[in-house]
Amino acid sequence: VSGATTTPADAVAATKRAAEMALALEPGWESMPGARAAETSKTAACAGASLKSLALGGVRLGMSVEEVLASLPGSERDATALHMLARSKDAPNSHGYSHAFVDASYSRDPRLSGVEKYWVKFLDGRLYAVMVIYRGAHWPGVDSFVGGMSGALGLPPAEQWERGGGGSDLRYLICDDVELRFYAAPGTNPNTDSILLADRKAERTLAERKTKAKEAATR
Repeated sequence: VSGATTTPADAVAATKRAAEMALALEPGWESMPGARAAETSKTAACAGASLKSLALGGVRLGMSVEEVLASLPGSERDATALHMLARSKDAPNSHGYSHAFVDASYSRDPRLSGVEKYWVKFLDGRLYAVMVIYRGAHWPGVDSFVGGMSGALGLPPAEQWERGGGGSDLRYLICDDVELRFYAAPGTNPNTDSILLADRKAERTLAERKTKAKEAATR
């Protein structure tokens, strides 16, 4: 829904729902072992490859807020997305972090069908992570998910990806400290299939800022 038909009250309500979605999604991704805890900056399948230039929905890591919105035509007028970006940026102890959920209808990427939203995250005004959120369990399993997308995205085949999350639902690659995860929700699970592309260095920077601020507050 574009800003032309969205009232300020609608934007506030939608932002609240989006914030609740963020709280529901984030712990699951952050708690998965393997990719998040890995010390390496590159997995074996990434020899000679790079994820820094990978575009999902038309957006790439390192883009400014304006560039991301321009890459999703119409989103620059989406009152809900703009409200969430401004609110998160101006929040106390934001540490340079801001984020928003952007409706997938703004994307012109034909490779990503069945997608509901893009969760875009910024640090100091630059995109450091994007999560592609599907409408429910779109793929029958993570290997078929990776296999169905790897050719279009120029990625290694599923058997070369690392396993994570303690089960068969997650596959990941780490290339030059950029991480890419594919998650396929089990059929009985209410979660959704997701793709996450994230700059691990920026994640560490944000975590360090939060830690320093917390330590300073307790002195």
